[in-house]
This record gives sequence, C-alpha cells and structure tokens, in this order.
Amino acid sequence: MVVYYTHITNLLPTELENVELMRLPSVMREKTKRYINLKDRQGYWMGKILLLEGLINLDFPPDSLNWIHNSEFGKPYLDADVHFSISHSEDYVVCAISVKNPVGIDIEKIRSLVIEDYRSSFTEEEYKQVFESKNRLDSFFNFWTRRESVIKLDGRGFFLDPSAIIWDGSTAIIATKKMFTTPVAIAAGYSCHLAAENQADLDNLQLVQRFIGNRSIENDPPTSLGCPTRAR
Repeated sequence: MVVYYTHITNLLPTELENVELMRLPSVMREKTKRYINLKDRQGYWMGKILLLEGLINLDFPPDSLNWIHNSEFGKPYLDADVHFSISHSEDYVVCAISVKNPVGIDIEKIRSLVIEDYRSSFTEEEYKQVFESKNRLDSFFNFWTRRESVIKLDGRGFFLDPSAIIWDGSTAIIATKKMFTTPVAIAAGYSCHLAAENQADLDNLQLVQRFIGNRSIENDPPTSLGCPTRAR
C-alpha cells in the first residue's frame, strides 16, 4: 500500500500546468476546465497525476488513466488488479494505491465550524465523544475522515447509511465485513485516514511525497513508514 501526496504551495504557472495536463486523458482535461476555484482545479488534476505516477511505478503504461471507469455507485475503478482512492483539501492532495485489495482515503483541513450543525451526521455515541473531547475540532475531523475513508472503501458513497457502520476501536464493521483504519500523518493542521480490508496493507504502508511540476524526482523510491499509529 502506497500513499502519494503533494502540497499545493503555490498555483503553478499556466505553462507548467499545461505540461502536466497533457499527461491526462482528454476527458479529464475537459473536466479540469469546469472548476472555477483555481486551488480546487489543481487539487483535481494533481490527484490524477499522483495516480498516474503511482501506476507508472507499477509498470503501467503512460496512458493507463484511460482504463478508469465508474461503478454503478459512481466510484472510479481501473480495469486492472489495482485499486486507488483520491482526496484533497485546501493545500494537500493524497492518493492511495493498493495492489489487489480495495482502499479508501480521506483528508480534511482542520478548520473552524459549528459542530452542532453536523449532529445528524453522527450517531449519538460518536457525537457525545466529539462534544465531550478536550479538542472538539480535532476530534470531529478525526471521526469524519476515518468514517469517510471507510465509506470510500465500501464504494457505495451516499447510498451507504453511515449509521450502518459499527465501530470497534479503529475497526469498522458493515454487516459482517470488517474494515481497518489508520491515521496518516500528512501535515500539521490536517486530519487524514486510510481504510483497507486487510490490516497487513496498513502495516506495510509507504508514504511518498511528490513535487508536481518537478520531473526530476519521478523515479525516487517510496519510503517505508512501517506501522503507523492507530486511530483511537
């Protein structure tokens, strides 16, 4: 299991962005044009570039993004025995890639919000833990990204009722199926969680930073993190 990430430090000059966009299929380039917010636009296409570079590291051809389709629930998938999940928030983009086994990832910038407005999104026990924690915002986003990573792993998106998820520590149970989660330390001020069907995938997690727009490090090998700290 590899998690690639990049930091949107500054908006790329148009000429550099165009060079990167030419690596994407035409349908993805067209979708990029629909974004009004520049940072959201970069978050979208940078996620696809992270995926592409990860696939190339697995010896896939440069046009492998053409193999992406959507499931009946709208989840993107590859016509290959490789699974991926992409998320972005503010200045960070993450892409998890797993060989053979499904994966889900979610990242959110920890920011001020009215937690009470989201009460219906949590079970009574979850809301109680968030509301009674010493740092409510950290707790809120910890719960949020952990659950979202599981929902992405499940693949049904909005068709899955969050209340159907039963938690046993950091392990989610949907019906009789177990899904394991772990936090991923991307940057201070951000909450990120990864979900997998096998604990071994999380135990062998690798974290790789990419500097998009700088082709000189494309072939740098991943750095193994060993076993990350588990969510509580």
